[in-house]
Amino acid sequence: VAASVTPAPVTPAPVTPAPSTDPPAGARTSYLPPQEDPLLGRTLAGRYLIQKKLGEGGMGAVYLATHNLLEKQVALKVLHGEFARKPDLVERFMQEARAASRIRHENVIDISDFGTTPEGLVFFAMELLQGHDLHEEVARARLAGQLLPWVRSKRIFLQICAALGAAHALGIIHRDLKPENIYLVDFLGEPDFVKLLDFGIAKLTEVNEGERKLTRTGMLFGTPEYMSPEQARGDTPDARVDVYAMGCILFQLVTGR
Repeated sequence: VAASVTPAPVTPAPVTPAPSTDPPAGARTSYLPPQEDPLLGRTLAGRYLIQKKLGEGGMGAVYLATHNLLEKQVALKVLHGEFARKPDLVERFMQEARAASRIRHENVIDISDFGTTPEGLVFFAMELLQGHDLHEEVARARLAGQLLPWVRSKRIFLQICAALGAAHALGIIHRDLKPENIYLVDFLGEPDFVKLLDFGIAKLTEVNEGERKLTRTGMLFGTPEYMSPEQARGDTPDARVDVYAMGCILFQLVTGR
């Protein structure tokens, strides 16, 4: 009689996971001690309580702040400390506030206050926007293999044109138009209401040649993908550089490229 044999269970060999390039959750990625933002929790200029950082750019950082007296939340843009000691950059920063506040158009972000603190910090306060930029909207559509519907693209584009028309009528050229500077918010039931941002390198065309120029010879300001040839050459710009950039943006909206 043949005896039945029960096969021994086979234990699979342990599999060593491939090493991950991502740091574990909560792990430090630098040996430098973490730095706390010294502005968080401070009251700036005696009236703006800074609550959190919203973003940061080349020249300054943007914070969520509350006006102590009005109890109104604003976006507070503060010039980086190392730039605050350079008069020409301070003047450029303040020109952004002056240019945007002069336009006074519904499709241009509203600047409500600007100034300096006794400690030498330079800032301006602007309306707090809830939304996202056009770059994010176009990227989301591209990832889905789609284009923005023409009805939406047309509505967005015409609002940007209206904002630029108001700026150009005052002799103000934006000079850095791109989807990242076009913000879409939900306003009175309109989900694609445009707010034009970042007049940081705006040029006032009526400035006399005898006055101090903010753009030194050899310095280029703008974004290459949307920059007109004459702006790239360093020629004196006029309103046509914004028209050129708008052509690039319209091409991007209708082609996805």
